Amino acid sequence: MILNTLKSSFRYITNSKVFTIINLIGLISGLSASFILLLFALNEMSFDSFHVGSDRIYRVLNKDKQGARSLLTPYSLAPVLLKDTVNVEYSGRLVYLPYSTGPVRVKSEGSFYNELSFFCGDTGMLNILTFNVIEGSPKNCLNTPNGILLSQSAAARYFGDENPVGQDLVITTMGSLYPMKVCAVYKDLPWNSSIKIEFIAGMPFFIQILKNYYEDPEAVLNLPNDLTAETYVKLKQGSSYSGFLRKVPIAVREQGYSRANISLGFQKITDIYLNSNDVAGELHRRGNKNSLYVYAFLSLFILLLAGVNYSILSIARSTLRFKEVGVRKVMGARKSALKAQLFMESVLMAFFAFPASFLIIGFIEPFFNQLYDYQISLYSWSLLLYIPLFAAITIFVGMISGIYIAFFLSSLNAWNALRNQVVAHTQIRIGSVFTIFQLFITISLMISVLTVFLQVRYAKNNSSNIPNTDLILLAFNKAEFNGYPILKEELLRNPEIISVSASNLVIPEPVQVMVKIQTYNSKKLINVEFISVDTDYFRTLGAKIIYGRDFTKADEQSGKKMIIINQEVFDAFGFKYPIDDDYFFGYKIIGIVQNFNFHSIHSKISPTVFICDTSVIASMIIRCKPGTQQKVVKDLSVLWKKIAPAVPLDYRIYNNELNKVYLKDRIFGQVVSSFAVLAFIIMGVGLFGLALLISERKAKEIALRKVFGATSSTILLRMQRDFLIYTIIASVIAVPVSWYAMNRWLNTFYYKIHLSWWIFALAILAVTVFVGAIIFVRSYKVLKENPVNALKYE
Repeated sequence: MILNTLKSSFRYITNSKVFTIINLIGLISGLSASFILLLFALNEMSFDSFHVGSDRIYRVLNKDKQGARSLLTPYSLAPVLLKDTVNVEYSGRLVYLPYSTGPVRVKSEGSFYNELSFFCGDTGMLNILTFNVIEGSPKNCLNTPNGILLSQSAAARYFGDENPVGQDLVITTMGSLYPMKVCAVYKDLPWNSSIKIEFIAGMPFFIQILKNYYEDPEAVLNLPNDLTAETYVKLKQGSSYSGFLRKVPIAVREQGYSRANISLGFQKITDIYLNSNDVAGELHRRGNKNSLYVYAFLSLFILLLAGVNYSILSIARSTLRFKEVGVRKVMGARKSALKAQLFMESVLMAFFAFPASFLIIGFIEPFFNQLYDYQISLYSWSLLLYIPLFAAITIFVGMISGIYIAFFLSSLNAWNALRNQVVAHTQIRIGSVFTIFQLFITISLMISVLTVFLQVRYAKNNSSNIPNTDLILLAFNKAEFNGYPILKEELLRNPEIISVSASNLVIPEPVQVMVKIQTYNSKKLINVEFISVDTDYFRTLGAKIIYGRDFTKADEQSGKKMIIINQEVFDAFGFKYPIDDDYFFGYKIIGIVQNFNFHSIHSKISPTVFICDTSVIASMIIRCKPGTQQKVVKDLSVLWKKIAPAVPLDYRIYNNELNKVYLKDRIFGQVVSSFAVLAFIIMGVGLFGLALLISERKAKEIALRKVFGATSSTILLRMQRDFLIYTIIASVIAVPVSWYAMNRWLNTFYYKIHLSWWIFALAILAVTVFVGAIIFVRSYKVLKENPVNALKYE
């Protein structure tokens, strides 16, 4: 019985070649796209889950009275939590060295190379995070000032095929050299690690560096208000998290952290990637939970689109099977057998698409990873998980798509079916609903694509008020390079350079110095960012002084406390014009600069105070004439080698750095755009198949209208009318839904575009033209045929 049903279903599928091909194209495209997006969502949710006991690992965050969270905690906190809370199995701390001491460089063959993934940690971190050691032993390595662990990639860069264990490695930071000895090599942390560590030295090494600047660095580090380290804890297996939280306030109070206004919060390590957008000073990779939701819903929509596409075609084609069903019923076929066969046809069609979609994903995987700079790993150990999951989804699509047709056709009256006199109003209504739903999804995706494109373009080009072209950044460490005045003077002699300045902030990196200040007229605390700059800073960036004057050389040389504030400080602290005699906590305000954003537009421009002070600068900013950027870089390289031959040149193009800041948003836009185009294709294939079947059913009607004098334009209009009505209904539903969804996404940006009416109008117009073109092409072909061919068999 089952074998006969399978044979009959297979025979029908292979005999209906055009219908099968159209359906398979739609199903394969839909399943492939949906599976890729599902992989995106699974990847995003898998970050840091590879650590052994990841459900028991927590990162400690510092919270203020307003609930704002920050990354750095007291250096002394880790041993306190281990000692005073019985639930903790291990505690540990990490110090990101480039953040604390400036650039860290490693020597190789006489040259030094800048390394961004250099951490200092204690032994507890080796028991909290999972490091798969492949050579050497990490035991006691982090308890010495010269021991270091390397990742496999770092070891290959500096030692090639040699065994690095026991070999020397020279490191420089803050102008001093430190010989290190490699204790062990571990496998690179997986791609889904939010923490990228390629070098990890011990805390004694960090203290050794600080001895150059503090007589007793440990005494400084152990102060309750010294916020230097990230702190992690791993709870004992089976211990109570709530019990651990009850012990924490006691430990905090006894160590004096409360008096230093330090309150602690705890974040699961698996939440770092998706739930850290509000963590000030975050150093690790961050994802976007809202983007994750979009990927998941986009996956669901495209899956529904493929299923609806199949259902529409099946419903339309079912009108051509009335006589077949009638004959089979007259010959004694049972209703259950008919249901089984019709149901099996749908499931088989979907199942044929399953292996093809898997092969397509495997084929495009490397191109996809390269295009979006994102790792999709299908053919891996997780394949055993993906196969049953995706197979179940495929079968479900086939079952849902075929269930209506199976019940509808099997319930037909045999006599009416043989005479082809079936009035199927319900069937028509279901087909109309499916078509409207298909158009709704496509219009919604089109609106989303336009919104994302406009916002990403705004983020890059219009959000900062800083002309982002022809701007070169040069990062350096003051302890290693003190030739800034000479370099600036030499650069200004270059005719291609318009202006040169410097600051202690390497834009567009995150905020570095924030101070909580209480306003004059209230008890409200406001975070104020302090930036040290040189003269011509605002001119170089292209920011306008809107009141007062800019810094001059006299302001720095006089030693007077002169500052320029941005508009945010002026508004937040309630200053009034004129400000000629106003002071800001002892600093005389000489000017107000327009608000400009050199961080991310995801957050509000912070109140910022600019101080004219070149003693702490760490970054040069060079504005060159349009089209001369490459030449200026070459001239800069030559000049740098003359002035600082022992220090590596670390220059950056501002536009490239800006692209990195918005990389996630750009990838998000590309993904949504790509799959929206695919949704268009799926809808187009479905509508073409539907138009094909409708034209077959209405061929005689069209022929009769032509015989009785109807014009081609009248017939074409009648063919288009229903689809135009469907598009209007779908648009009425899609506009409010898309407006709500896109507003939710735009709310992740503080500075954003407004959803104008023309975005919705353009999306609806594009879909209407697309649908109209498909129906026109098929209808026009039918109109060109001789009506005699359609009527001669009557």
